[in-house]
Amino acid sequence: MNFPKLRSALNFSYDSDGIVRDNRDNFITAVVAATITAHPEGTEAAILLAHATAWVRAQVDLTRPHKGRWQWSDDTQLKRFLTKQIARAQKHERKIRAGRQKRGLVPGIAPNRRSDPMTPYAATETLRRELMGFLTALPFWDPVAQMDAYLAEGPSLEATVPRRLIAGSAGLGKSTMLLALLADLFKSSVARGDLKRRVFYLCPTIELCGELALKYRAMGGRGIVIRGRTHGLAKDPENTPCLKPRDVEIAASAGLYIQSSLCKRYDEETKTLHLCEHYENGCRYYAQADESADIVFMTHDMAMLTLDQELFGKADLLVVDESMLSKLTSTGGGIAFDDMLQSEHLARLHAVLSDDPKADPIQTLLAMGLTWQQLRDEQVAMEEADRASRSNVAYPGIDSTKLAKNASAFKKERSKSTTIRMLRNLKNEMKAGRTHGTRSFTFAPEVAVAATEKVPAHTTKLIFLQHRPKVKLLRQDLPVLMLDATGDASLMAYSFPGIEQVTIEAERNAYVIQTTGNSGAMSKIGNISTDKYREEVARVAGDMASRRGRRGLVVATKESLELGLQRMLPEGVDLIYFGNLRGIDRYKDHDWILIAARMQIRALEAERYAKALAYDSLEPLSCPGSYTEALVGYDLSSYEDRQGINAIRHVDPLVEAIRRQFTEAESVQAIDRLRLVFRGYDGDLADQSAQWLRPGPCAFVCVLSEVPLPGIIVDELAPYKDVVGRTGERGGGGGPGSRLKKWYDELGCVLPIQKRKWLAQRFGVTVRAVDNTIDDFKKRGDGDFKKLLGAVPVYVQGVTPGTVYASSRQRALEFSRDWQGAGQR
Repeated sequence: MNFPKLRSALNFSYDSDGIVRDNRDNFITAVVAATITAHPEGTEAAILLAHATAWVRAQVDLTRPHKGRWQWSDDTQLKRFLTKQIARAQKHERKIRAGRQKRGLVPGIAPNRRSDPMTPYAATETLRRELMGFLTALPFWDPVAQMDAYLAEGPSLEATVPRRLIAGSAGLGKSTMLLALLADLFKSSVARGDLKRRVFYLCPTIELCGELALKYRAMGGRGIVIRGRTHGLAKDPENTPCLKPRDVEIAASAGLYIQSSLCKRYDEETKTLHLCEHYENGCRYYAQADESADIVFMTHDMAMLTLDQELFGKADLLVVDESMLSKLTSTGGGIAFDDMLQSEHLARLHAVLSDDPKADPIQTLLAMGLTWQQLRDEQVAMEEADRASRSNVAYPGIDSTKLAKNASAFKKERSKSTTIRMLRNLKNEMKAGRTHGTRSFTFAPEVAVAATEKVPAHTTKLIFLQHRPKVKLLRQDLPVLMLDATGDASLMAYSFPGIEQVTIEAERNAYVIQTTGNSGAMSKIGNISTDKYREEVARVAGDMASRRGRRGLVVATKESLELGLQRMLPEGVDLIYFGNLRGIDRYKDHDWILIAARMQIRALEAERYAKALAYDSLEPLSCPGSYTEALVGYDLSSYEDRQGINAIRHVDPLVEAIRRQFTEAESVQAIDRLRLVFRGYDGDLADQSAQWLRPGPCAFVCVLSEVPLPGIIVDELAPYKDVVGRTGERGGGGGPGSRLKKWYDELGCVLPIQKRKWLAQRFGVTVRAVDNTIDDFKKRGDGDFKKLLGAVPVYVQGVTPGTVYASSRQRALEFSRDWQGAGQR
């Protein structure tokens, strides 16, 4: 390889250790990138090692140790170091082959729309038509019409259970319209004398369940809300549905089925029904049941439980409002490796993985001659034994002390539930027909465990299981209707087979400005060392409050809330965080919204979600453990003006769909908290297009991230630095010292430079931010506070704050007296 040519082509400069100065990359990455690019057919590690070794020996001073520990004059150490670096670089081979394109806007990139946006009137009528079409197609709503169709056409051999996901824009009124239609259909059904029907309606929060239940009752319907047995235990322990919530927690921690262990159990031997002392007298949980109710509202969690049909009835229709993706996947923490020893078949797998941690479990089991039927038989046998042992742990009416003692002893005996889950997952994968690439079962041979007071730091072996929990409310013949503005039927189909999607995109009455040149990473606004980003967010919020209206909404991260972002915002501006915003309707009258960050999910985590969803599927799944980039276009209001950027994407369609749900979909959901579809409309303007005629005062949306959002039409693209007023090299509005000058002016020409904790509290930043501000001025500025502030240092003996910079000694004394008078120390 021609190294001088490589150096000039890559435009790198190196120090004596071979570290690239210009872009802080390791020199090995440059060599590997050039070698990979030169070999389109593929590159072997041996070839890369030879090129890298030659480069080091030709360019680097071998007498100097690298990073204090690698002695490259030793061929063995040099080979070990280069092999390690090459393996790291090869993980990014796909990205290297794609080319390192320059960041920034790329002209001529068309947007990728899910569907063309409709006017609010057209979207509403489409939504009504879709909902009515779905409901009237249900076999029990209009038996007369169903019988007429049967007599005219005969039985349909292609009839399927109707299951549909309606992805209609947030604020379109999906929930309200559905409840109104259900109320009318139930009234008609009662008038005809049809059999009693019941709808189970799932919401993300119990608060939203309550709101919808009140709305449904106002329409003349009969609805109830079902709370879990321990709901409200943390905030209001006296009003939990179950009168023995602590016992429920103990039983649940032991993995017991609450209904049969604590509520009621039928003894087959004695033919006796054992009941909890509160079951028929004062149980608030079962008192929620109401046979006359048309709709039973409950949270998404309840879908994964087995409800008592004698009390809560049997669902004829299941409605799921908002996404429940997180409930349909399980990617929990590690399981002890030795749990495999409780199974005869898994114990053999345990021995192989101990010797070869990289062995594929499915291939290993097949090589042993094991079949999925054998795994199933052992699973069933262990389930029966486990069920028998659990029956002795708890029973209705058991004393709380005895329950705690039994549960503790049961857990110490190592319940077989985790082993049963391993057998079930591996059985399902083998049954699907895959012979390699185990998805549900991940073995980690060396997991670091931090030291404690009793146990020193050590490594352990763990198993991570990815699987898809069963939706216990779902039956094969149960119709399903899902309402989710950003939903994706390709993800829901794994848990709800046969589901189809209808997308209804409505125009939003808002002026949208989106920034470029900033990824909007959560780490920037939620990291203690990056106070400048929170200050920039606060500055934009202040500008919007003065220009767009006092009532604003900032959407950021939970970490930024904990780091004091709320204190930095103008009065009247609310702050919510990602992961806690779906279904919230109280911000619909706000004037503007600022999306200050964006949700992110690591590639490995997104891949684990995909493995959980499709662990027993035959469809291929590509999981390289990293993202790539692809050109994505903005949906601009001026369609002729096409712009795009290189945005993070995943090569696998399923993983990419999951990534999109956790990132862009959350930002879209946040924007729609302002309910922008019908904002400013009246009866005369309902059929007008917001894109050409904005009715009334439109809302203002500012997105501090360059990632294009699906369905969001952007009116203006602007550089991030211009929007936030960043002019200095590292932000802050004016370079080193600008923040100090601002504080000096706001305090009335005085600055207590030594009282950093007080400054942090006074200006709503962290002490570290104050330290960084002063250090930055000393490093990049001239460090002359007198020159910067136009002030003199004054020390007042015996008077806090000691040394201050002030316009005069008299001003320093006044400030000190005021400070002490206010009780500041």
